[in-house]
Amino acid sequence: TYMKYLKYLLFLLPLLTLPLSAQILEDPYLNYNSGNILYYFQNPALYYRIDYQWPLDNTSQNSLLFNGNGSPAGSDVGGNIDSGYLEALNLGLIPNIINTKLAIIDGGVFYNHPDLEGITFNGKSFDPASPNSIVDISGHGTSIASIIVANQNNIGIAGLLNVINTTNIYIIKHSFRDINEIIAGIYYCVTNGVKVINLSWGTGADNINLFNAINYARDNGVIIVCAAPNVNQDVDVTPDYPSSYELDNVISVTSITRTGVKYSPAGWGLNTVHLGAPGRIIPTLNYNTNYPYVYNSGTSLACPSVFALITMLAEKYPYQPYHYLIERLLDGTIPQNDLLNITISGGRLNFIEPLLPDPVDLSITYNGSEIEISIFNGYDTGTYLLQTSANLFQWSNLMLVNNNTSYILPNSGEQSFFRVKLLDFEMNPQKLNYGQIPQSIRTQHDNNQNKVDDFIDKEIKANRP
Repeated sequence: TYMKYLKYLLFLLPLLTLPLSAQILEDPYLNYNSGNILYYFQNPALYYRIDYQWPLDNTSQNSLLFNGNGSPAGSDVGGNIDSGYLEALNLGLIPNIINTKLAIIDGGVFYNHPDLEGITFNGKSFDPASPNSIVDISGHGTSIASIIVANQNNIGIAGLLNVINTTNIYIIKHSFRDINEIIAGIYYCVTNGVKVINLSWGTGADNINLFNAINYARDNGVIIVCAAPNVNQDVDVTPDYPSSYELDNVISVTSITRTGVKYSPAGWGLNTVHLGAPGRIIPTLNYNTNYPYVYNSGTSLACPSVFALITMLAEKYPYQPYHYLIERLLDGTIPQNDLLNITISGGRLNFIEPLLPDPVDLSITYNGSEIEISIFNGYDTGTYLLQTSANLFQWSNLMLVNNNTSYILPNSGEQSFFRVKLLDFEMNPQKLNYGQIPQSIRTQHDNNQNKVDDFIDKEIKANRP
């Protein structure tokens, strides 16, 4: 045990010798939809826990960074916002990623970083200069990957996803020089069953082959999360790709600050950019062993949190089509004044609402010999599975049911609890607003349901004498 922590200490020693004011360096590699200023940690000890990362839980803990000597203060001073991640975690809403395959198409990853220890990446390089290696030589890929999957171990930073089978994490390396490498990476991901791709990248040049690759991903139910440009421009007027493609499997993300304001050098578009997510001064891992932790800013850094949430939804609802997952994510955004009329959703990322149980109500009446069950307030085009249990731990399937329908069941003397699971869904313009879920649905059972069966929406005890 002592040797393990000695290794972390030795790894951090170069960082501990930094002056108190943060070093600000220009990195030519990070002009690729990420911004180009790195703010190295002033005091790395402050960032060893998940609750010290402002995008996850903003409690003004970074006041020294935002207002200290040598730090980027000014535009962020004011009220605080975050993505609600830590609250969702405390509510038991964050699922482990067990079956969903996810991919990061970027510059590779520094997989020997202590905060990535134990992760077995499924790597593939399309960089002709390093066809057999996914090692990151720019830092961009490592920063992106770390926001998503850095170990949640109270060491360094914490990633958003807890991926049980880490071989489901695909790292696709490209050189940032040839768009054909990215196109090949997309086809590779789709062929290998990846469901969500992070593409912290964009270009002002349209490319029919890129469009075809993303459309191929769409045909196979694969979601692309991409970055709006790091230029304060209207993407509706000055296109940037893939943001500007009219493909409904693409989610375009702009960058916001810790106060919910659009980061000034970030692109926007009422018809092309979907939402805002934290993207200014984000703590990440670095590929440079002399500076193992680094702050970074830009739309590239905003993508991973959106990517993480859509991956969670893909895990939670594995049988739902991609447009259901995207619509659920966008419906759960929190309206933000600075994003109204400049993004499709008009809001910022929120982990809580999209992960809450579906608003389905069951009405149960008992007349001694029969039980009448009615389902309502669900999706008109949804198909549900009705289940029963005598103890809340062992469940039996009863029948398929639909919204606004009643069913009569014989009383077996065994049935005490009932619940429904959404099995199938078709697009419905009259779908429910996830922000108006009755508190009665959020039962105590929902908070610890992962111990039993993480897909539970609700159970109601029959009114029996």
